[in-house]
Amino acid sequence: MARLRRQSNRLQKRKVVKAIRIVLTLLLVYVSLLIRFLELLMLTKLQSKPRNTPLDNIFDRQHDRMRYMRRVLELSDTRCIDSTRMDRRMFRKLCQLLVSEGGLKRYDDVAIDEMVMMFLVTIRHNKKNRTLQVDFCRSGQTISKVIHRVLRAILRLHPLLLRQPEAIPENCNDDKWKHFKVA
Repeated sequence: MARLRRQSNRLQKRKVVKAIRIVLTLLLVYVSLLIRFLELLMLTKLQSKPRNTPLDNIFDRQHDRMRYMRRVLELSDTRCIDSTRMDRRMFRKLCQLLVSEGGLKRYDDVAIDEMVMMFLVTIRHNKKNRTLQVDFCRSGQTISKVIHRVLRAILRLHPLLLRQPEAIPENCNDDKWKHFKVA
């Protein structure tokens, strides 16, 4: 009798294990089919997505440019200082000085403040042309021409920004100059 009970218990355990295996196999098949279905759904969504037209790309780039400039110039002085080493007020003054005294003019559709920003970011962070292409959404040629134009305008400001040193007279009795006498 005890033997029959053990055999029936073993048979019941085997049936339960077999049923669990079947359920797990079905569950695994169901999950794999669900994953495959989701993959196909995502693939069809990606393929049916409308392509951007060149005009859309132009507007997107203009929006990105404006957003970058706004983020640096309009949000806070600290961001402007981090990017250009000057606060917003001084940046505006420099732009006005470059236009009035340096003869800087717009280049194609690049605004003056964007031109000066490109130059200052290049000088400040030692950024390469390719990095500026990403930041400002401009071509490498445009960035190169803009930086050269701003540099020429700054060089035109040379007489205004840099003073010639004054010679110290020979008969100067001031103690702070006695160490600099020509031997």
